[in-house]
Amino acid sequence: MDKFQTKGLIILVVIILGAEVFVTIAWGVLLEEAGKVFQIFLLVSFEVAAHNDNAPVGDAANTTTVFPETDI
Repeated sequence: MDKFQTKGLIILVVIILGAEVFVTIAWGVLLEEAGKVFQIFLLVSFEVAAHNDNAPVGDAANTTTVFPETDI
């Protein structure tokens, strides 16, 4: 092995290790951001579902129905 092959091998190893670290960090950031978006989506959908005068979802005990008069 001559000195050019040794330098090329060292450069290749450094590039591979750097790429591995970069990909690991990039995946961590990407998954963290995706997790935040998913969490916000879930919180907003639960808030919209439960935003009926602070009543629990599915609580219909205090509702009344008024039907219009019809001639049969």
